[in-house]
Parts: sequence; C-alpha cells; structure tokens
Amino acid sequence: MANAWPQAVRTALIRLADAGFTACLVGGCVRDLLSGRQPSDFDLASDARPEQVLALFDDQTVIETGLQHGTVLVVLDHVPLEITTFRVDGSYTDRRRPDTVHFTNQITADLSRRDFTINAMAWAWPRGQVSARFDPADVIDPFGGQTDLRQRLVRCVGQPEQRFDEDALRILRALRFASVLKFQIEPRTAAALAKQAVLLASVARERVYHELMLLLGGPGAASVVAAFADVLRVVLPDVPVDSEAVSRLAGMLARLPDQAVLRLAALLRSVREPIQFGGQLDSLRCDRATRTHVLGLAACRDRLPAPDLPCVKHWLRRCTPEVALDTILVEQAALASGYLPSPYSPDQLADLERRIRQIRAQNACYRLSDLAVSGDDLLQLGMKPGRAVGRLLGRLLDRVIAGQLPNRKEALLAEAQKELEA
Repeated sequence: MANAWPQAVRTALIRLADAGFTACLVGGCVRDLLSGRQPSDFDLASDARPEQVLALFDDQTVIETGLQHGTVLVVLDHVPLEITTFRVDGSYTDRRRPDTVHFTNQITADLSRRDFTINAMAWAWPRGQVSARFDPADVIDPFGGQTDLRQRLVRCVGQPEQRFDEDALRILRALRFASVLKFQIEPRTAAALAKQAVLLASVARERVYHELMLLLGGPGAASVVAAFADVLRVVLPDVPVDSEAVSRLAGMLARLPDQAVLRLAALLRSVREPIQFGGQLDSLRCDRATRTHVLGLAACRDRLPAPDLPCVKHWLRRCTPEVALDTILVEQAALASGYLPSPYSPDQLADLERRIRQIRAQNACYRLSDLAVSGDDLLQLGMKPGRAVGRLLGRLLDRVIAGQLPNRKEALLAEAQKELEA
C-alpha cells in the first residue's frame, strides 16, 4: 500500500522522523488506506512545532497558511502537504475555528479534537526507516475508528453536542460521509445533529454549499435525504415536510446518477418561478457553472417539445443536447418516483431522448454554427453588415431544419441570392 503513496509524502515523513520528531499520517488518508482506497490527499501531523517544520523544509516552497493553528503547507515535488503540529483546541466562539490552540507532544490529545472516529486515527512513520508498509495493526486508534469503519458508522469523537457546537458544519459533514461512504450515522450522533440542525443557519453559505454538493454526489444521498430531511430543510427550505413527499423525493434522487448538479435540480424542482429558482441558487452561493446548468434544466423542463425532428432541433437551439438529456433524466426520475406531477408521459420522454441521440449521432444541423454558410459568405453576396445578415441566416436555418433545404453551401447561397434579389 505504501508504494502507492506519492514520493513526496514519504520524503516529508522521513525528514520529520530523521530529525527526531513523531511523523504521522492522520485523518481521511488513514481512513481511506484502511478501507483499501487510494487517498486523494495526505495530511500529516507531528510534534514538531511550526517554526521547526519551517526550518526542516526551508529548501522547499512553504506557504504559511495557518501558523496560528499550527499548520504549515509544504510543497514537495509539486505535491502540497499540510503538516500540522499536535494540538489541543480551546473554545470555539465563532463556531468555526478555535479561539486558541495549545501545542502538545501527544498524538492522542490531538486526535481527541477531531470530528468523527473514522477521521481520528493516525499512523506513525517508524524512525530510522527509509521504507515502510502501512499496517492496520500499527494504526493509532484511541476512539474505535477501525471498529466504526468495519461497522460502517459515522460517530462523533466524544460528546456529539460539543463537536457540533464547536463547528456546526460538522452536521453536514456527518451527512456527507454517510452519503459518500454509504454509512449509517450512530444514534447519539444522529440525535445530536437533528437537535442542533438550526446551527447550520449561521454557517457561511459557501461552506454549506461545498458540503451539500459532496453529499448530493454520493451514492447514499437518497437514504440521507430520506432520514434527515428536517436537517437539510435548514439549508434547503424546499425540501418537503410531508413524510410521503420526502419518500418520493428520495426515490427520485435514487433514480438519478450520482451527479450533484442533477440532484440539486431535483431538490429544487418544486420551485416554479424562475426568480425564486435563481434566488435559491444565489442563497447557496452556487458557482457559476452549477447555477447556469440548474437554471438551464429548469428552462428546458418548462418547454419540452413534441418529439418530431424539426421541433426537437428548434428546442436544441435554446437548450444544448447535454442539458436537454439531463432534463429528460430528471423528468423520468420524477415520473417513476411519483414526486410532483409531470405533464409528460414515459413514452414522450423516451421518444424525445431517442430524437436527441439521433440528432447527435448524425451531426444534424440545428444551430447557426452548423450551417454550411456564414455571415462572411452573405457579405460576399453583397449584403451590408448588420442585423439583416443574422436574420437571413436564421431563415436559412429554419428551412434546413424543416427539410426544405439541404445543408450544402451552394444550395444555401443560391437561396440567399434569391431572397436578396426579391
């Protein structure tokens, strides 16, 4: 397993250990290694103080991003590594960051401040070794993280109420881990997050949005929404209250691919007015790409065409094929789950999907950019620059879509010449 690590991780651990410090992998990377997954990133912790870390890596790019909390970002071989000094946190007045931190030499004390048991484990590099293999038997696990990992449980370290009061975003993080890992939430942890869900209202929307999208993209998202709709309603007011509606919504999410954007659109599907729809996305501080895609899905849904080829082509002039196919996916899931009425039948949606795929496979002409002539070609016929050029191109495209003209340059130029001479 160690051979799969980036060399930079081993280099950093060895350098810390050779200098006489305890050098540990901590948190999510240990959880992933125990689960047989390749970690996406590696966090390191050590009893080395921040100034000692800076001195040890003074030949590397170092970014002093969180010195007040004991964190130094070291860039080794283009790999960014956060190295954090073992610490004990003080109180959390702002419910996000500790007011004070106290450095310690004890890894167990450091692990006790972490959110969930599956993230409160560490593995120390053996001193004097230039190579080492990750062995679960060597994992430092004072809070039963390995047991919870085997039992597929998300459990807070210590008192759940205290953990959520320190940082309310941990409420959404618990739901996110349950969704992404398909875990259950341990009963005391579940009860505490339900009781303290109101604290999410004070969390920065950007942080909420990040966790929400990770949650929605997980394979267990439907189960989490079904079990914790009351919690999610704090950040998404359009989550239904009625238990039957929640069950149908969860069924809709389960029928969609594990794509956060599609599931966000499904959660907001009950919002009918475009202004309200945009307002919901703005309140979440959505990134521009997500906002554009979700609004595009809503717009396409409101004007699905009849499944004949010309109508579909005209529709695709306003909705890209990608957005159109996603719209059909959402509507098909809504129909199958019974969540909110749909004016479309399964056969209509299937026919529409078939037409779109046919148009894409044939590279059929349905946009101005697909036309075999351009504005420059019309100018060469003697037209003057202006809106008339665009209008004529639009009429030519309409005739190609209707099957009245072939999309060939000579035929289109001949038709354009007729119009100019008329």
